[in-house]
Amino acid sequence: REAARVAKNAKYLEFRVEDATILQSVKSHSVSLVVDKGLIDALHPRDDEESRASMHTLLITIDRVLSFYNGRLLIVSLLQPHIRSLLQTTFFDWHCRLTPDSDCQKGAAHLAFILDLERSDSVLTDWTALWQKADRAVTAFRNRSRSKSICLVSFKVSPRGQAARNISIVSSLCDRLKMLFEKEKERASQNDRPWVNYFIGWKTPPNVEPLAFGLHMVRAVAILDPQSGGHADDFRTHLANALGANLDDDTGSTVSDDDDDDDDDDD
Repeated sequence: REAARVAKNAKYLEFRVEDATILQSVKSHSVSLVVDKGLIDALHPRDDEESRASMHTLLITIDRVLSFYNGRLLIVSLLQPHIRSLLQTTFFDWHCRLTPDSDCQKGAAHLAFILDLERSDSVLTDWTALWQKADRAVTAFRNRSRSKSICLVSFKVSPRGQAARNISIVSSLCDRLKMLFEKEKERASQNDRPWVNYFIGWKTPPNVEPLAFGLHMVRAVAILDPQSGGHADDFRTHLANALGANLDDDTGSTVSDDDDDDDDDDD
């Protein structure tokens, strides 16, 4: 809606607000180009039945609306393994090109990729080689950033079951999260919880935020020390177990200790 307001004088643009998994008003095979930036990652944050169903519906819809003759799909994604699998299964007979997103090369926690897919009767994709290329790019990206970066891990925590509707329970969970590292840091070496030592501090302290339908969650951004051996996914897993709560990935970033170092190296 905001884009439509800003571009209201554009004569050849038409804006619609629709469910992307259905696109009810869009005729089959009537679109030459579909661009996705982050929707696939958002609909499929983990490999479970619910998110697989949402992804399947979305990809079938994209396949339906794209033209038979020149249909093209551009995807910006982190290309986690479960997303790779679904994309390969759905577009196995399409031609695909992969390029690391240059905007992610500095100051980001994860390397995103741009996938350029188009229908092709002759040029098929070597998916194994494609994913190997992606893995090499990720390894190079991590090696460049590891030595001079700290890791900012964003996450959302909510009580399991219907307790997310109880603001008192959610607030108590928020308080437990705030106190967890203060108490456990002292005992980390004795109680088999070395992952606690990954934690440096809070960039954004835990805070209760409302959701739709009367639900609430706790959102926070933790600062980890990569040099301690800490890994974001490992940290999230241990934290969820310690809290006995649901913990989902949120947007995250990795920032350099000193951005000016790059300029000095170039001189």
